[in-house]
Amino acid sequence: MKLWKNLKFNSSLYRRPLPFQIKIEEIVALQRDLEIAEIDFDRYKELFNKGVISTRDLENKEIGYLKIQREYGDPGTTTEPVAPRTNKYSKP
Repeated sequence: MKLWKNLKFNSSLYRRPLPFQIKIEEIVALQRDLEIAEIDFDRYKELFNKGVISTRDLENKEIGYLKIQREYGDPGTTTEPVAPRTNKYSKP
């Protein structure tokens, strides 16, 4: 019994998140990043179709979006490179 009284209880160890909790939080944050990147990319496509932004601006946004997709490991990720200057975003 005396032994227990002499031990100092370090409660900070019990307040630390467990490794799997940290991973879950990382995955949730990455999923949110992907959602935001997709919304942002869609906005840029709309702006491009209205003639507000350049092809280069849209391509830069697409590159960022594809990077986040690859980082997340989204099974639907297309890893094809951004179209060359022939412009896959040509307006009809």
